[in-house]
Order: sequence, then structure tokens, then C-alpha cells
Amino acid sequence: MESLAQISIDQIDASGRIRSASPEQVEALKESILTVGLLNPITLCRLGEKSFKLVAGGNRLEAYKAAGYHEIPANVVGFTAPEAIIAECDENLCGPNLSPAERALFTAKRKAAYEELHPGTQHGGDRPSRQVGDLPFEDTLPPDNPPAESTQVQRFSAATAQATGFSERAVQRDAERGQKVVPEALDMVKGTKLDTGAYLDKLKNLPAEEQVQQVQRDKEKAASPTIQPPPSTEDHRPTFEEMRAAIHLLCDMHPDEIRAICPPNKRAAMCSSLSLLSKICDQVIEGATA
Repeated sequence: MESLAQISIDQIDASGRIRSASPEQVEALKESILTVGLLNPITLCRLGEKSFKLVAGGNRLEAYKAAGYHEIPANVVGFTAPEAIIAECDENLCGPNLSPAERALFTAKRKAAYEELHPGTQHGGDRPSRQVGDLPFEDTLPPDNPPAESTQVQRFSAATAQATGFSERAVQRDAERGQKVVPEALDMVKGTKLDTGAYLDKLKNLPAEEQVQQVQRDKEKAASPTIQPPPSTEDHRPTFEEMRAAIHLLCDMHPDEIRAICPPNKRAAMCSSLSLLSKICDQVIEGATA
């Protein structure tokens, strides 16, 4: 059951959040709240008669505090602890501007909570985690005869893909990164120049006890000025593996991700390039099947 109520901010426990509130977003939300009010109530679950746990809406709660309010509109839901974690993860995974390290963190946390909620999905539900580039090309294609609908609980990757809009391959990739890279190393990488999928894939292959030291060394190296070699004038044609990896990288990205990383003044050029790429793909497929 869900009910809408005015809740005293003093009664809300916001500790233990996976992601801290963003000062920039809090300030922007505060100005919006003072102008038009809170358009989307926060979500809480009840701990006791007059105590609540924050499920979703950390920035909104902090903005309400900053605006000087003592009560806040909230949807009060009857979530278990794993359900509350899943709701928090989904709110962030569905939002814009998450870095690869943040996606890895939230996806791994969601997987742990999902498997606690559905223990039967822990073994045998997902294909073993592998890099997209490691999959044979034919394994990335949909089956000719998809299995019939099942009444069983969805495997984690399928349920998360449905909830967030990412592909199952992307979910499996992010979960593997979040499980294999220790939390301290993820926190150190988050928001830095090292916060890329390629770097996390390199880091996850190291023993857990070596990951933090490796990040420290790489951050120091990245901070040191380096002399860039002159660009090569050779005409480099990509190998098949490089081309396949580039295609998989693009296919695994959500449209919002592609738009977010493209500067507004470059979007027309990006759309033109994607249109040309689509035509080339059609010609390649037509020639391969002729």
C-alpha cells in the first residue's frame, strides 16, 4: 500500500545512502521548490510509528531542508529492506549523467538486493558474465525462436534491463564491474579521468588487494604533466575486432547516454554521422546476404 502524507523532516532517516546528495542539484531544486513547490514527492518506508527511512529523493529532501521547510510531502510505502535498495538504485540508474563507476556501483547493489529478495535467481539465472567483446558475434543476436513466457521470477539482468532501459549485456557488464572492483577503489575512481569502462575492466582483473594501490598510482600518473607524441600520419584501418568492439560499445549505450556526451553544438554533426552509419550498415548487410 502507498499513501501520500506530510512528514516531519526530523522523522526521516537518510543515512546509509549509496549516493550522496549533489550540492549543485540541491541548489537548483531549492530554487524550483521556492517558485513552484515540490512536483514529485519523496518516497519513504515506515520504520516505526513516527520514524521513516528515505527510499528515493535524497536531493529533494536536502533541497526542502535548505529552503527552510520542516515538513515534506512523501509517498509512504511498505517496502522491505531489499525492495528499498532496489528502488533507490532504479531511481539513480534511470537518471541522467551516471558515470561508469556509478553505474557499476548501483547495478552491483541492485543485484545483491534482488538476489536477497529472490534467492532462486542466484545460480543459473544469468549466463556467466563476459565482456561484450568476448562474445561470439552470433551470440549477440536474438534467438530465432524465443522461449515462451514464463511465470517464474525474471533473472536479474532481464528484470534490471526492463526497469532501467539498458540492454541485458550492459547490465551484466556493469554488475560484473561492481562486483569485482572493491568499493574503495570505485569511490576513488568515481568522477575522475579514470572513470571509464575500459579502466574498470582493467581494474577488475587485478586481485582485490591490489586494486586500491593501482588506482592511487594511476591517479598520480594522470595528474603528472606528460608530453604528447605527435599524431601519426599513417592511415590506420581498424581490425575486425576493433570494429566489432566499437559497434558493441555503441549498441550497449542508452540513447540518453549518447545525447549526454555529445555537446549541443555537435549534435547536428552526430545525427548526420549516425545517419551515414545506418546507410553503410544496410549496404554491408545487403552485401553479406546477397
